[in-house]
Amino acid sequence: MRARGQSHGKEPNLKFKLYSQFVEARRIGRIIFAKWFLNYAKAIYQELYPCRISQDEVTSRFQYDHFSFSGSWLTGFWRRYQIALRCKTKQAQKALEDYREKIEN
Repeated sequence: MRARGQSHGKEPNLKFKLYSQFVEARRIGRIIFAKWFLNYAKAIYQELYPCRISQDEVTSRFQYDHFSFSGSWLTGFWRRYQIALRCKTKQAQKALEDYREKIEN
């Protein structure tokens, strides 16, 4: 049985670039959603491996060979880099004040 060390998974260059862009986006205060990771991951994959991508002639959708941008891949990426998506906070308090003003007037 082999000892399990730090795993970078499949396509480590993609993941390193994606993590770097994530850190930069957080640094400038950008709100990050799960869809952000998938969109940037696909763009980086296209940049790194253009020969592995084909486009369907009927639907014009891209098909990525040798890689699946699945939910389990995304969860593994987040776990590997210790990323937790943040929730918006103090939304209800602001909305309540606006709502209270509308009711009183």
